[in-house]
Amino acid sequence: MLRKSADKETLLDDFLPEYEFRGIQSIVIKASPQRIFRAIWEVTFEDMPLARFLGELRYLLGRLVGKKKDKTKSSQPFLELVLQSGNIQLAEDKDKEGVIGAIGKLHQVTDQEFVPLKDAEEFLRFDKPEYQKLAQSFRISGGDEEIGHTIRFEHRTHALSPLL
Repeated sequence: MLRKSADKETLLDDFLPEYEFRGIQSIVIKASPQRIFRAIWEVTFEDMPLARFLGELRYLLGRLVGKKKDKTKSSQPFLELVLQSGNIQLAEDKDKEGVIGAIGKLHQVTDQEFVPLKDAEEFLRFDKPEYQKLAQSFRISGGDEEIGHTIRFEHRTHALSPLL
């Protein structure tokens, strides 16, 4: 079922206002938005062993059949790895929100056939029906350093083919 964002409250709405699938997680962190934003860009797989395990599991079949090479360095920042794997940075509102996105055949297990994108405009214009668009954001809002700020992670996926 195609869903549409109710009202524009995030940069994510600029890139994927319509979607079939969405996931949202949020947490309150007692730190300044600047520290939180910096930590998002610095966190590594070494810092997130469960995330690394789930990533390994997701791409295991592709590696076993030789379609996916493991180039992951656990000491490299996680978002750097994401940006090297077919995603691009679509937008950023300094210390408030960042949006990254990719286009590929995301339903395929062994090779997601990511489309190399130059910029956000190319992401917006792309419309080949055999692909899906994925956009993800991290947004910091509300609070202060004493009570904390809310960080919200959201991802949306939109199939470009007509629904059956």
